[in-house]
Amino acid sequence: MTSAYLSLGSNIPPRLDTLNSAVESLALVPETAVKAVSSIYETEAVATLPQSPYLNSAVRLETALTPDSLLDECRRIESAHGRPSLRQKDEPRTLDIDIIFFGGAIRDSGELTLPHPRSFLSPLPK
Repeated sequence: MTSAYLSLGSNIPPRLDTLNSAVESLALVPETAVKAVSSIYETEAVATLPQSPYLNSAVRLETALTPDSLLDECRRIESAHGRPSLRQKDEPRTLDIDIIFFGGAIRDSGELTLPHPRSFLSPLPK
């Protein structure tokens, strides 16, 4: 089993219900267990388009899935919560799930960058 850390965010109502439902959905992912969930925080959107604040939380999982399989599950959960598969950059989101860390994996495949490019261990974008 590998420890994975995810960030969850929502800025389209019902934000709190969406985050809670997303955690419940993550708990149903095969070969995966939710081990910890952070408090929920409200943050201002960091985007080029004006939009409502986000509710954010973090989740620690233990999983036997590969990083790509976990990404597929996260995308499935986002879609089930109303997030379109095609959208403009910085658009408001019903649900955003990012894999921040996946064990000690370091990769940049175009589909998935680990650790997440905006994690505190990654260089800041210029």
